[in-house]
Amino acid sequence: MLKILGLCASFSFADVMTCPENFKNMLNTATPYTSVLLNTASFSETKSTRQIQTLFWPRSASLITHRRKSCTITLDEVKDVIDKKYENADRMIKTITVRLIDLDWFMKHEMKFLKLTQLLNEAENQSIFVTEFVMQVLNEFWEENFLKLLWRQFFPFIGCLLSLIFYLQYALVKDETLEQLDEKLI
Repeated sequence: MLKILGLCASFSFADVMTCPENFKNMLNTATPYTSVLLNTASFSETKSTRQIQTLFWPRSASLITHRRKSCTITLDEVKDVIDKKYENADRMIKTITVRLIDLDWFMKHEMKFLKLTQLLNEAENQSIFVTEFVMQVLNEFWEENFLKLLWRQFFPFIGCLLSLIFYLQYALVKDETLEQLDEKLI
């Protein structure tokens, strides 16, 4: 409420959330104002973020997330993040807004993003999913876990799918009838 009313610019959503259970309670009693609260109070600006105003920004990037423990960031650190993620990208001078989101309240939990996705899955109010907070957290989750999902879920699935296709191609010879196939299986 303080940030919505403009009384405290440094107020953060994390000041209210101390654990994932608080977030679950908020989701269970969500109203349209909850979406407004998530959009306005989730992100905060500090003196260090307000100092970063213009820089060479990659044309292909609408936003860039950077995960870190500290709540301060310098212009050089932002440039380093951009250089690492977009080495050869075409860049333009752009005015930017650097905002912080404090995710410690659920990152301290042993299940981290998994717990948050479980809580969001149980949410009844669909307006929560269009908030910038949820979209940004899910984007961060995707960036953090893309290679894990690719190697541990997608590639094994493709391997099983291809082996099934090759097996079925071998097992289902065109000249055999269904009765002959049934006899083979028995």
